[in-house]
Amino acid sequence: MGKQRQKILAAAEKCISKEGFDKLSIRRITELANISNGALYIHFRNKQDIILGLLESHLHRWQNLSFNTCNDFKEFLHSVIEEAWKTPLLEHQNDLRLFVGVLGSPTLNDASFTFFNERSKHIHRIFYDLKTRDQIAPHYDIELGSQWLITFLHGFHLTLAFSPPDALNRAKDILDLEIRRMALPERHSAKAPN
Repeated sequence: MGKQRQKILAAAEKCISKEGFDKLSIRRITELANISNGALYIHFRNKQDIILGLLESHLHRWQNLSFNTCNDFKEFLHSVIEEAWKTPLLEHQNDLRLFVGVLGSPTLNDASFTFFNERSKHIHRIFYDLKTRDQIAPHYDIELGSQWLITFLHGFHLTLAFSPPDALNRAKDILDLEIRRMALPERHSAKAPN
């Protein structure tokens, strides 16, 4: 992704974060990015395209992820929820505003559905890869497991908007229980030889 495009997306996120979804406008984005309207229109046709770009950048984080063991996957998931936990409460509330704003637009609603489907596919692929590496117990249903994880992550992010004090530790405990249920017993806790 080009630097100018990243700068525009960062300005849009900053606008949503500081001022709310309803204040997001081309004018405000160009002010925050310190660029002209023409420079913005080279990369995006309109505000909806920018929002789609934000969704795409979030999806990109899940592409090409691969893990050798369930424990590696668990550590990654812990880092995801720890990073989310460190994010200021206001940003989580603004994520909810963005989500509500997206749901209010038929075009963006379709795009967000596609985004969630694509992220679901990436997560399912991670489960599938772990199963083909014999890291997941044969009885474990990877379709249900991947759907469970998606639902869990969405619920965790919603929980963060209200910031309960014990959410991080409880989330880690819940993830650990599911990973133990998923992983072959000897592979979950085994360390690689030096």
